[in-house]
Amino acid sequence: MHEGMNTRQLAQGVGRNYKNVYTDVNALADLGLLDKSDGGGFTAAFDEIVIRAPLHDVDSLQSVQLRIALL
Repeated sequence: MHEGMNTRQLAQGVGRNYKNVYTDVNALADLGLLDKSDGGGFTAAFDEIVIRAPLHDVDSLQSVQLRIALL
């Protein structure tokens, strides 16, 4: 099985700050969207994540924060 990429490799690959990528990939792993191997690499069973967030009730929202990490 492929060991995946570690956080540093991911950060370098997408040209983002290590700390921000670390936070994002751990949040995605906590949600079950990424798997973390014993060696520290992250893998996903899919190529993309599509998020649909209807905003038809925007007047009732006090704040909306949506973070999407493209890996």
